[in-house]
Amino acid sequence: MQKAYLITENTDLSQDFWSYDRLYFWDAYCEHNLFSFLEDEEFLVSLQKLWKPLTIVTPIISDTGMKKLEKFLTSPPTPLLKGEGSIDEVVINDYGVLHMVHEQFPTLQIIWGNFLSGQNKDPYLKDFVDKSEHRHLSIDSAYYSNLFKEYGVQNIELYNVFQGMEIWENFGIHLYYPYVVYSINRYCITNLIYEKKDYLTVVESCSGCKGKVQQDLDMQLKIWGEMIKNYFRGNKQFYKNEEKKMIAEIRPERIIYNYDLLCCFH
Repeated sequence: MQKAYLITENTDLSQDFWSYDRLYFWDAYCEHNLFSFLEDEEFLVSLQKLWKPLTIVTPIISDTGMKKLEKFLTSPPTPLLKGEGSIDEVVINDYGVLHMVHEQFPTLQIIWGNFLSGQNKDPYLKDFVDKSEHRHLSIDSAYYSNLFKEYGVQNIELYNVFQGMEIWENFGIHLYYPYVVYSINRYCITNLIYEKKDYLTVVESCSGCKGKVQQDLDMQLKIWGEMIKNYFRGNKQFYKNEEKKMIAEIRPERIIYNYDLLCCFH
């Protein structure tokens, strides 16, 4: 089983990544934050110097963002598309990105992202009587198996949800662990606090999450006598699930450790 490490705006790049087979960098949920990485040449140079294969994780994206992503992949500011420490995989969460990468960048391996898999990640499901009914994926069918063959997709990415999962088709599974992102919002809490706004508004432009709001916004949800701690960071809401049972059930080919969704240390 491969081990990968997800690099976020909270990651300390000076730490030792020797035990990981590859590195992911993202944002799967916000194009503004993604481009804060892609437009930071110092970050990209530091990333390449770690000498690990790289996976770029992309979000649902606007037309403007699509053009910027295409330009980056065509001519990145550093030689990230060749040699050791280069990008060789793209996680896609948008059908436009799927077609663009497939047609224009055939050397990049496409990975099917969580947004396109219809996984039920609601933390309330932990104690539902019918939680077993929420274990299936919307893409778990022969149709998607055939689609994946057409686009050269070999693996899909999922989260370690409380209720577990059942997969009938022969998909290669990549599993994010231990945090499960289950809600996002274009009314980004981090940005609104940073801009000192006291009303909800869609964030149309942003320089990314780094340096904006360092404190974590926590809330507690009481579920049938148990406490599940939920975190906000950027435009994401997520919870922690370290249970090992589901990992054993699906036998993932790769685990992506996303410790730095919350902070730099674990």
